[in-house]
Amino acid sequence: MYELLLEKEERLFFALYQQLKRQNYSNIDDLCLHLGVTAPTLLQGVRNFQIKGYHLKLGMDIVKDGRRLYLLTRGEFSERRLFTCLLEKSIGLELLLEMWRHPSCSAPELAKKTYHSCQTVRRRLRGLEALLACYNLRIVLEKRPMLQGAEAQIRFFYLHVHILLEEALYRSEVSEVWGRIVSLAEERLARRFRVKKAWFNR
Repeated sequence: MYELLLEKEERLFFALYQQLKRQNYSNIDDLCLHLGVTAPTLLQGVRNFQIKGYHLKLGMDIVKDGRRLYLLTRGEFSERRLFTCLLEKSIGLELLLEMWRHPSCSAPELAKKTYHSCQTVRRRLRGLEALLACYNLRIVLEKRPMLQGAEAQIRFFYLHVHILLEEALYRSEVSEVWGRIVSLAEERLARRFRVKKAWFNR
């Protein structure tokens, strides 16, 4: 669900990585069918990843051999760090962090602070509705604050967002991070907060 924070190109690349992770290699045509994109779009996404130097920085690469793509990883590769790097261009994440710092911002004010158009701000916030709904939160563009819900739920959501971004966890695997989140959820459940443990099994 956190893939909703990624921009379109980064979301496609992460979906490609997840698909190749399951079997290490796959036919390009099958990948395109599964991901709902054309071969040029898929291959351009891989090239852009390499142009940015992420493959050297992260210790992983996707290589083309004929009509197949292969996933190559080194021992120090971390899926967690890959996801964090892909979040660097996230407009949705940028907006959420700005809303955390300035909860009473309206959409036009948020647009000015982040140098995006008001239409972009509204579109990206609406795109996060499914993620926010998992925390019993919602975006109401006509109200202040725009992020509506119980304060405990808002703080719980932003805790998860900051865990995603924590530099100290760069070398932690996804399972370790989720272990921390589940532990927090169990504590909240014991104190009769809203988020149930079953939510983490989705």
